[in-house]
Amino acid sequence: MSFAKNLCTERKKLGLSAEELAERVGVSRSYITLLESGKRSPTKTIVAKIAKGLGVESWVVEEWALEEQLKKFGIKDKNILYQLRLIIIPFLKGKKR
Repeated sequence: MSFAKNLCTERKKLGLSAEELAERVGVSRSYITLLESGKRSPTKTIVAKIAKGLGVESWVVEEWALEEQLKKFGIKDKNILYQLRLIIIPFLKGKKR
């Protein structure tokens, strides 16, 4: 699933409007809408703020963003994506926040 879809799904699962999440993250509602439509990509700083706003670990949102970036580099094979996540996600989990 893409970063945009994951963000939208998680926000709705928590019963938050785009405006409520925007307030938690410290960005505009229109920026959240752009992220959820896939028209914008978040910075690392925004990824951390989104995680906090959603009440999830930063590495979870970083994984969404990572998959999106790998696809931009042309890595679309699900096996390769899975293998890269196995290598990178434990590293992200181990980072101090």
